[in-house]
Amino acid sequence: MVEVSLIEQLQRGDIKAFEKLVESTRQRGLNIAYGILQDPQDAEEILQEAYLQVYHHIGQLKAPETFRSWFGKIVTHLALRRAKEKGRFKTIPLEDLPAAGCSITEGPEYFLLKKEKQVHVAQTLKTLPDEYRAALILREWEDYSYQEISEVLDIPLGTVKSRIYCARKLLSKKLIEGGC
Repeated sequence: MVEVSLIEQLQRGDIKAFEKLVESTRQRGLNIAYGILQDPQDAEEILQEAYLQVYHHIGQLKAPETFRSWFGKIVTHLALRRAKEKGRFKTIPLEDLPAAGCSITEGPEYFLLKKEKQVHVAQTLKTLPDEYRAALILREWEDYSYQEISEVLDIPLGTVKSRIYCARKLLSKKLIEGGC
């Protein structure tokens, strides 16, 4: 894995490795921060803070292969703290996500209906409790494993599974009630 090699080089003091690490992890970090804050400027600031922490504390990372979840934990905690400071907790609007599996031949009516559903889902997602949303964002948008989410959010594995299950169930219930 490329990141493991970069981490080992960085731990030996190679600054070029840090630049490469930033390049390879930037989008993932932005996705997490933006998913929580829904503010591009705040997400950028959080990412900069996260990279400062990575740079100063990389020597404390005992197992380079755990960097992905360690980095995700740093970004998540910084973003959650910022959201709490600002009194808001937002999530990624589904309409901003790339449409998967859409055919060019599908008509404008299809896209209009799809857009309306995405907006409804995004609005409904915002009504979920913060702890459910955070777990769901990491699982569904960032494709983190349950174990990685457990490490990032610093909660037991069973709690992760429970929160994701409850988030999906609650989201589904609210969508059905809302006619989606």
